[in-house]
Amino acid sequence: MHQYIEAIADLDEAISQEPDNPKFYHHRGKANYKIRQYREALTDYDVAIHFAPDNEGVYYDRGLAKKRLNRFDEARQDLETALKLAQQSDNTNLIRNIKQVLWRSFSTMTLS
Repeated sequence: MHQYIEAIADLDEAISQEPDNPKFYHHRGKANYKIRQYREALTDYDVAIHFAPDNEGVYYDRGLAKKRLNRFDEARQDLETALKLAQQSDNTNLIRNIKQVLWRSFSTMTLS
C-alpha cells in the first residue's frame, strides 16, 4: 500500500507541473483505487476523461470505481462506453476484460 501512497504524491507533483496531462490523472486514479479511495479515484478519472474523452481504459477504470461505490447503472454505462471505444481501437485484451466484468456484474440485467 505504501508504494501507492508514494505514487500518489509523485503524481500530485507531476500534475502540478502538467495539469492538462490525462495520463497523470488516470494513473493517480488507479493508485487511489488500489488503496480503496474510490471517490478520489472517480474524481481523477473524471478529469482524465475531460482531457482524453476517447480513452477506453479510463472509462473501464471509472466503471470499476463506480461499481465499488454501488453506482451500478453508471458503472454499466462506463463499461459499455469502454467496450465501444476498445472495439474501435481493436484493443482485444481490454475487450475481453470488459466483457467479463459486464457478464459477471450485470448478466441478470439487460445489456444494451
